[in-house]
Amino acid sequence: MDQRSPIEGRYRFGPFVLDPAERLVTRESVPVALTTRLFELLLAFVRTPGQLLSKSDLMDAVWSDRVVDEGSLTQAIFSLRKALGDGGEDGRYITTVTGRGYSFSVPVENIGAAPRTDANREAPAAGATPAVALPGKRNLTYVYLAGAIALVAAGAALYLWPRNAPAAGKPLVVVVSEFQNLSNNPLFDRTFTTATKSDLQQSPHLAVLSDGIVADTLDLMTRAKDARLTPRLAQEVCARNNGQAAVSGTIAQVGADYLLTLTATDCVSSQVISTDKAEVNSLDGLLPALDRLVEGVRQRLGESADSIQKFNVPILKQRTASFEALVAYSEAHYDFNHGKYIESIPLFQRAIEIDPNFAAAYDGLSTAYANMHEGKLAAANITKAYALRNNASELEKLHILMRYDNSVLGDIDETIRVLKAWTELYPDDASAWDNLSNSENWIGEYASAIRDGKQAVAMSPIVETAFVVLARAYLHSGKFDLAAESCNQAIAKHLDGFDTHRILFDIAFARGDMAAAQRELDWASGKPAERFMLIEAGQAAFSQGRIHKGLDLFVRAVELGKSSGLGNYVAAPDARLLYDLGAKDLALASLGQVPAGFDSEDYRFDLMEFGDEAQGETLMNANLAKAPSDTLLNEVFAPEDRAVLALRRGQPLEAIKALVPAAPIEMRTLDIPYVRGEAYLAAHDGARAAVEFRKIVDNRGVEAVSAHYPLAWLGLARALHIEGRITESRAAYQQVLKLWKDADADLPALQDATREFARFSPS
Repeated sequence: MDQRSPIEGRYRFGPFVLDPAERLVTRESVPVALTTRLFELLLAFVRTPGQLLSKSDLMDAVWSDRVVDEGSLTQAIFSLRKALGDGGEDGRYITTVTGRGYSFSVPVENIGAAPRTDANREAPAAGATPAVALPGKRNLTYVYLAGAIALVAAGAALYLWPRNAPAAGKPLVVVVSEFQNLSNNPLFDRTFTTATKSDLQQSPHLAVLSDGIVADTLDLMTRAKDARLTPRLAQEVCARNNGQAAVSGTIAQVGADYLLTLTATDCVSSQVISTDKAEVNSLDGLLPALDRLVEGVRQRLGESADSIQKFNVPILKQRTASFEALVAYSEAHYDFNHGKYIESIPLFQRAIEIDPNFAAAYDGLSTAYANMHEGKLAAANITKAYALRNNASELEKLHILMRYDNSVLGDIDETIRVLKAWTELYPDDASAWDNLSNSENWIGEYASAIRDGKQAVAMSPIVETAFVVLARAYLHSGKFDLAAESCNQAIAKHLDGFDTHRILFDIAFARGDMAAAQRELDWASGKPAERFMLIEAGQAAFSQGRIHKGLDLFVRAVELGKSSGLGNYVAAPDARLLYDLGAKDLALASLGQVPAGFDSEDYRFDLMEFGDEAQGETLMNANLAKAPSDTLLNEVFAPEDRAVLALRRGQPLEAIKALVPAAPIEMRTLDIPYVRGEAYLAAHDGARAAVEFRKIVDNRGVEAVSAHYPLAWLGLARALHIEGRITESRAAYQQVLKLWKDADADLPALQDATREFARFSPS
């Protein structure tokens, strides 16, 4: 292996340029998102073009600091090929030499170091590779507000700093106190504190202590958790968390003029690191002035000029100009982080109405809609944010790109790749770990979701979504006690919204504790969350075989949604479950209530199973053509559609074959095992059918209120009977009848189960 020379130039291959000094890869001048490991892997290749590199060579080069197996290298090669647009084992760039290793197969040219315009300019810190973007909940709008700005007395550093520096490679811990509002304008109360944090959070060099850790530290200090964080308190909180600097600010108004002050103080020595001031003569000039002050603080805290330039998008950038939009966004962001998704929507909309170029507001609105299962609205708004992403900081770009990959492209592999890049670039950013855990949850990687969810909660124990994502991972893993504990922690911190109580409802229902389930329904009564809890209760009623009650609950939910301008997204999944429960006429009626122009995976499945199969195939093919990178569409939904269509046509073996692509992520829901189990029953293969149905009955937490749980017991009873295991089959039938003890007497599936049990019983 070649060693790095003292002065190493840039490498050009194809349309790419790799700059080792800047830790940057570009394609036609556009940065390519690579994690630190992938950057090192590519660097090893471009230094040795045409040479065979063994697996051990590459593992030594990339993972010299840890022991890994060959699977890590294989996954890294796969991810690097994907980032370069390189397909297959004999791709254009990286070629697999079977049994020996890999080689870089294209010419590489050393084009020398990048030109410098400032001889004293520092290079970015090693490992600070740029990454591409995900949905962020912290950044504000990026526009420029006109107004005279006069920077006054840009204070110099008063002594050599930092004295209490963190370990090498770790960001400096900073605590931001609440701005002192010396004016009479209440709009300033929350906005400037939020804006200062947002500006500082762009920096990989700094880690702003989260509100949750601040609250917990205040509690240890025997202070109220929601105590106003004064500069003195901020300094003590900072010191208790081994931080380096406390940042405080004031805003005052004298006549028509405004005076901003931003001070950084050493947490241990109490010595002032810097004090910067800015005087402006209009409201519109305040946020640009704050940008300049924060930039000065970042410089005083030791961040390089290159890093500040790379990770420094102003809070307000040209093309929009509204302080009011920032205020509305701050309030929306606050509500969202406290689980009030519906309440946040009009505030995000207000921010967009005032400032149509507000990328972060579109992003926040999209995320709120996504959490409410409004997929089309989520996709439409993140598409707008994506178009405006150049107005955003690197951190916000990460969030937008993650949401765009997820909501529009549906590429979960790419979403997770971006999230992992985000965690490497901003390792102390709780939202990166939170979103990574959520994405892993989405594809059934529950162990990873728990690991990364714990990281998110530890970093941000004051945001409901962190507790919810971790609780959901525990729930899906069948760890009901730990899931409930996570939810109760959110309640204790007064962070609980709908998602917290929905998970508690699911746990109570799965345990058969109907009193506890009712308490969660009572909690939601009269709240905006009532609509969603009614849907959850309707699904639970279906699981009990009480389909008429379930339909009534769904009708109530739809009516509540109309008052908020939300559509009927329950008709298609209702139809699917009704058909599985044997209520075919009701299933067709529910399918007929699907709004015109509607499209979803459940709707396409319904059309394939018992509706207009030609229309279903047309919609499926149109979706596949439109979204070739959609992970779930290509690996789960389309295979499931093809399988159920084959079953409809009496071809169970074709159905089983169609489901092969779904196997790696089949346990994300109960749908794939159920359809595969039905296919094996149709093929009279009781042993394999039993395996599929056991996946469901042994993993109830995956979908705790699903009607597929009792239906899987019925499928298992039938499978065991085919095998001739009569005693076990009878026990499974008894479990079905127990689960449906309160079911509607006219439920077709119950009537079938009762009839079969009597027929299969020994005389």
